[in-house]
Amino acid sequence: MPEVDVLQSFKHMVVKQQNAHMRQYKTPLHGHFQLFPRTFALGTATKSWSSCFTQLCGYTDSLEPTPAEFQPNKFDMERSAGQPWAYLLKPLHDGEVVVQTRGKELFLAAGYHGIRLNLGLEATIMCMRPDDFQDITSADVPGPNPNKAKAQKLCSFLIDDRFIVEGSHKTSKARQITIFAALVCDNIVFAIVDLARLVVMEVVSLDRHWQQSDAEPGSQFWDLMWSNNHGPDWISEPDAATQALLEWRQRILKEPLGAAAQAPILRVICDSQDIFNGFGRHTASDFLHLQGLWPAMPPLLICKDEDLFQSFLRGVSSYMAQWVSPDYLSRVAGVPALDNPLQFNYKSDRNYMATYVLVYRKTSVSVPATLYNKLLQSGMFDPTHMIGISFQYPYPEAKLSPSDFAQGQFKICPVWTYQQGTFKIYTIIRACPREEWWFQVEIGPVLANDARLAGYKTTLGPAQFRNQLDNRLDPKAHGKPGRRPKVSREAPATGFFSLHHRSEAVDLGDRPKPRR
Repeated sequence: MPEVDVLQSFKHMVVKQQNAHMRQYKTPLHGHFQLFPRTFALGTATKSWSSCFTQLCGYTDSLEPTPAEFQPNKFDMERSAGQPWAYLLKPLHDGEVVVQTRGKELFLAAGYHGIRLNLGLEATIMCMRPDDFQDITSADVPGPNPNKAKAQKLCSFLIDDRFIVEGSHKTSKARQITIFAALVCDNIVFAIVDLARLVVMEVVSLDRHWQQSDAEPGSQFWDLMWSNNHGPDWISEPDAATQALLEWRQRILKEPLGAAAQAPILRVICDSQDIFNGFGRHTASDFLHLQGLWPAMPPLLICKDEDLFQSFLRGVSSYMAQWVSPDYLSRVAGVPALDNPLQFNYKSDRNYMATYVLVYRKTSVSVPATLYNKLLQSGMFDPTHMIGISFQYPYPEAKLSPSDFAQGQFKICPVWTYQQGTFKIYTIIRACPREEWWFQVEIGPVLANDARLAGYKTTLGPAQFRNQLDNRLDPKAHGKPGRRPKVSREAPATGFFSLHHRSEAVDLGDRPKPRR
């Protein structure tokens, strides 16, 4: 599931286009939404599901009359019959583009309508030119569901061969893309894409146009924009987030034997989005690593120790702040040239995996010398030591010698996984948990697998989404002999990478015929 780091990169992508439009045209970027209900998910006989919910806050159809000549797509109409989003099928008015994030949620608005996005497992926001958007959405086909009746209701869009990079991953079937909705501007389109169809959109429609000031903390619509099970944002609402954490600590101390106090801290962070909004398995694992904490220790131990809790509190703020730093945004949140919106972003992926993923799904990590030496002195690298028990070597008769400590700025350490049932943690710590803790190792330590070796399986970061990943060059493919032409790192659009230079080596599989 996309976490705070990826959400901030999506926001940066929109803000960058807003700023560019303002510099060039001296006016705010404007656009309107277009929904594609024919792609929305269906529930099952045992589980209901909806991809789109709505809130009407004074909005009426008279604010945006449907043109008499307008004919909506018949498959969109079929999927929208009796649904709350049906009023959005007509052409919607343009308005100022508004963007905001709050932890794991993203909010986009234009005109009368704003959409809160819960991105599920691997939904993404793609930036593309309007003509490319029109080409992509012009040919829809039934989805891959084995139930033919369901497949007719689960549309996808065919990907034209001009968007397929020569020498990239060969697929057994024609490539498809699932676009749920798009924010369409004159010169740019932001498409909401989700192959897994788990994205959930909530449309908030006002009786006036949305403004950027409406999407700032403390506005009259702030609470309306976000789900009630997500708490303050550590970046935009630091004071409220800190207060929520302090209140959480008091609840832990009040009920020291409760599940919240005894469950693994990693699980508590991931499950408590009212306190740790934006954290997920990756960011929580890396944060706990930087704190020098065993990821499965009980939160009670952190809350009982004043020094440890204060360090934990400071650490949360500083860790979350990096996702809006100029360094992160410039190295990871950039967008490749728009010649091909489905192009894989090598620069983003390389920088993200090398710098912003520490222990989660990594085989090894460079540990700062201060952190390494602290863990070494506290026995955290000793498999016979029990965490939480006082650990001191009687130096100078110690087992440690000065050469055991990190001598430079960093020390490279292996990353180990420990597992209980399906719950897995990633850490460099080798000491064992106390017997009374909930988490007891069933499998481990096992050297962690590295996400960079996952091939064409989606893993971590803003670049790792299905359609772009399929366009990553296949190392087993044989390209043309000779040196590759020089290309821009950020905007490869010529030579070997050219979207216009296609060869017969591109395998499109059995290409289905569009329905229209």
